Amino acid sequence: MDFCNIIKIELFKTIMTEANPYFVTPLYRDIPAQTPSLQPIPVSKSNYNIYNLYVLRTRLEVLTRRQWHHSDIHFIFESIEYAFNDEPKRLYIQARPTIGDKTLDLNLAQLKQYQAMIKAATNTPLDYAVMFSNKDYRYEDLVISGDWILNVLVYIPFTSQDPTIKHRFGEYGFEVNVYPYNNTGYPSYPADDYNDIKNLDDYIGKLTDIRVALENEFVRWFKRGVVIEPTTDIIQSWDLKAIKPKVYQLNWIDRRITDPFNGRWYFINSRIMGSKSVLLPVDSNLVMLHRVAKLFYNQEYIPSFYIKYLKIKVQNYKETNSILKKIENISDEIGKVAVFRVTMTKFIPAYTKIAKDMDLNNIVFYYRDGVYGKELFCSCELSDLDLDVQIIIHKIQRQTLKYIS
Repeated sequence: MDFCNIIKIELFKTIMTEANPYFVTPLYRDIPAQTPSLQPIPVSKSNYNIYNLYVLRTRLEVLTRRQWHHSDIHFIFESIEYAFNDEPKRLYIQARPTIGDKTLDLNLAQLKQYQAMIKAATNTPLDYAVMFSNKDYRYEDLVISGDWILNVLVYIPFTSQDPTIKHRFGEYGFEVNVYPYNNTGYPSYPADDYNDIKNLDDYIGKLTDIRVALENEFVRWFKRGVVIEPTTDIIQSWDLKAIKPKVYQLNWIDRRITDPFNGRWYFINSRIMGSKSVLLPVDSNLVMLHRVAKLFYNQEYIPSFYIKYLKIKVQNYKETNSILKKIENISDEIGKVAVFRVTMTKFIPAYTKIAKDMDLNNIVFYYRDGVYGKELFCSCELSDLDLDVQIIIHKIQRQTLKYIS
């Protein structure tokens, strides 16, 4: 149910709950005076309208998430009779925090924190609604960093045919004011519930149009791998190009490199965060794993495979592309390999000696993610396809055991 409908249901029904002083906001309307039944009911004065409640909700969502690190808190606005100190009773708005259909069970310290949040959210005019904060944004199977969104929105043009619509980067994030005038404080006017609802429908429509337009644009930037002000080393190492001042994206498309990281932005961000490893796709049959490992294996380096990828450290895009070409050029002719698990790296010299003594010179070692985590394997490619793999493995293991015992 959208917020506009929640307001229609919750705000204007009969007073139905006790006041919680920690939930009460400074927003109120006067209680209508009693009149004879045949006379018109006088319109009550109010210091808020329904749009102000929408703004308040967006601010409280940000504040509760910052304080309590919970993104599923919602707010039910209720009219309750309450009096501050010696003031007359009024119908105050109470903002009740909920998860699902249950009010949050807050201890005294949390109640005081929440009271401070209400005070912070209402100490400035309730005119700018929070459209984007640092909350992560989900789009299809992507999770887009809220901080990244705020950074790129600085560079995405904000266009509106309505000159009264304003936007800013404020304390809560990217904020938009679709109210037809700028408030200088809480308005003081008669409360007109049903016109307020009609106006709120219009305001929500405007905010939705703006949000959808900006979402479409920053999702497009995200898929292109846009980053803001990367270092010169990142720009040069990974071949980035400027699309605007301070705004860069990858100058190449190669899904073999970026897809294992779930896309172009995640890949380039991993470089910015200091990662040196890439995941390059390989055929996962044992013969191809052996031949790929042979390209890189030496006494100082043992290759590592993760699922269906070669995990290898690289310095830049040029080196990564060079490795991919080497993998592409590996022979795919039929072969046979003897592969077995090795318990410790200190046994590698022994296995190597025994294999060579058996004229098995095509031997490599590599790591592979297995049932028990990262496991070390010995692999020998056999020159004679008629040899029995299990016999070869048992012979190597027996001879090595005698050698090291």
